[in-house]
Amino acid sequence: MATRLTQVVRMGFGHPSPVSRIGGDEFLILLWDIDQAPVAAAVAQRVLESFAERILLADRSHYVRISLGVALYPEGGRDAETLVRHADIAMYAAKDRGKNRYYFYNESLAFQAQRRMSLVA
Repeated sequence: MATRLTQVVRMGFGHPSPVSRIGGDEFLILLWDIDQAPVAAAVAQRVLESFAERILLADRSHYVRISLGVALYPEGGRDAETLVRHADIAMYAAKDRGKNRYYFYNESLAFQAQRRMSLVA
């Protein structure tokens, strides 16, 4: 998965973009110098499309459905920790709407996540 993600995000960018596995089935892609939602959306769409192709593991074909959360600086946060947390919130919003999609972080998502946490507690 990391290899496929790395290949996809390098296409069309003049510099490498780090791809990291942050746990289980979650990966983080850091894109530099992207401050416009349409550019980030194009990258997210390219990632989704790359996972539409089958993956061969142990001589068997597998299809992976993914959900992406996107947080842009500075609207989505002004530090790395906040950006990652907000991208995670957006990812869960994408999962809630059905897999194989991306979703951008916005303030209403933070409110909804906070509300859900208060209901659980």
